[in-house]
Amino acid sequence: MEMYKEEVEEEEEEEEEEEKEEEEEEKEKNENDDKADYDRREERPQEEEEEEEEEEEEEEEKKEKKKKKKEKRKMKKKTKRKKNEVEKEEEEEEEAVANVCHMRG
Repeated sequence: MEMYKEEVEEEEEEEEEEEKEEEEEEKEKNENDDKADYDRREERPQEEEEEEEEEEEEEEEKKEKKKKKKEKRKMKKKTKRKKNEVEKEEEEEEEAVANVCHMRG
């Protein structure tokens, strides 16, 4: 009877140890799965963030190009306006000279 009791106790201890090992393995597996999930979640936002940054940079470049183009058009108009003013002044001077010459003549 005593031997039987010892065998049962040993079996129970072994079962407990096996259960503990299984629990530890399960716990470890869950932790690894959680870590993998976390890593994937971390990577995705980082990739999305990088994409957003690239898009923002592209938008900035487009805005900069548009601004330069607008500035260039503005300068062209200004130059053309100035050229027209100079031509008009020259024509007025020629007319004035012609009128003076005509009056004297």
